[in-house]
Amino acid sequence: MFLLGSAGGYPGVEAVGGTETTITVGSDTYRVHTFTTTGTDTLTVGSGGEIEYLVVAGGGAGGNYGSAKGGGGGAGGMLTGTLNISTGSKTITIGAGGAGSNQNGGNSSIDSLVISIGGGYGGTADGVTNPNTGGSGGGSARGNSVSGGAAGTAGQGNQGGANVYLGWSAGSGGGAGGVGANGGCCGSNDLIGSNGGPGLASSITGTSVTYAIGGGGGSRDYGGTTYGAVNTGSGGGGGLPGRSGIVVVRYKLL
Repeated sequence: MFLLGSAGGYPGVEAVGGTETTITVGSDTYRVHTFTTTGTDTLTVGSGGEIEYLVVAGGGAGGNYGSAKGGGGGAGGMLTGTLNISTGSKTITIGAGGAGSNQNGGNSSIDSLVISIGGGYGGTADGVTNPNTGGSGGGSARGNSVSGGAAGTAGQGNQGGANVYLGWSAGSGGGAGGVGANGGCCGSNDLIGSNGGPGLASSITGTSVTYAIGGGGGSRDYGGTTYGAVNTGSGGGGGLPGRSGIVVVRYKLL
């Protein structure tokens, strides 16, 4: 989590790239560089020093893309912190959300300095395809065999939810803030998929946003729920694509 105003910031940090804004937090003023377009971009650092960063990878697709019953996709890995960045051009990569069944989200990164892993995809109905690992792991689908959710990456995300009942609803994808919920059983739970694993909030842009929420598991007749917006790295609900990631860099102006 970010503690706003804690970066310290070496004197004279200067950079260009992305969408640039200036925010004030308490008595401190920051320049913020936000990158949201899937693919690669450049942060050109004219004067190096200490920066804060948020790097969120793309979320994994929910299982059974385009239909119901699949497990929720895992959220993209979420990394926050500070680093000393040198002068020169740094490649910024924004991971896409998994766009089809059995597709992980893409990695996001600041050069080779910080790399977040794309979220794992959710399992398909009846265990045709098991959920996959990622920044957070995909949830196990409903079906005819009991199975667990896939693992997340330590320090970036969490495990997906399991299918602990035969049939019924699928497990959700893991989120940056916790594991995915297991699939429910019976009655109304048969028609309502499990909730996605919780995300984590960051105020690095000056506004609190929750990133990297797991996708909701699908159910017997319905697809799951995608809880996060575009550029949050959230996992896709069962039958739905994942969300693209984001990279944010900021430093104090003196």
